[in-house]
Amino acid sequence: MINAGEQCIYCDQSVAWGSGLYVNRIPADDGERTGFMCGACVDDAEKLAEECKPELFGFTVIDRDGGEMFSSEPEYETGQEAQTAGEHSLCDLNGGSLEVWLWDDSLEDVTKTWEV
Repeated sequence: MINAGEQCIYCDQSVAWGSGLYVNRIPADDGERTGFMCGACVDDAEKLAEECKPELFGFTVIDRDGGEMFSSEPEYETGQEAQTAGEHSLCDLNGGSLEVWLWDDSLEDVTKTWEV
């Protein structure tokens, strides 16, 4: 690996003391170079990571009277994973039915629901 020294490994700006970018720098490596990342590149990377967040699914076990028995966290990357976990919980809780749902973090709400 190549040591970039006191330069941002992404934009090549100096992050040395007195550059104005020293305070917000963080250690970083991109697989080829090692050094630091400046605050502006950190912000850009965080925004990109936020935009590329995977869709997350969850499930809700409904009791035989139609009430909610249990609702999972939005932690499953596919609807199939949520359905499989939900079916296990449905059996364990002796529930009546199962709903799988898609969570939208930007809306902080369930956007679609499927009855299984």
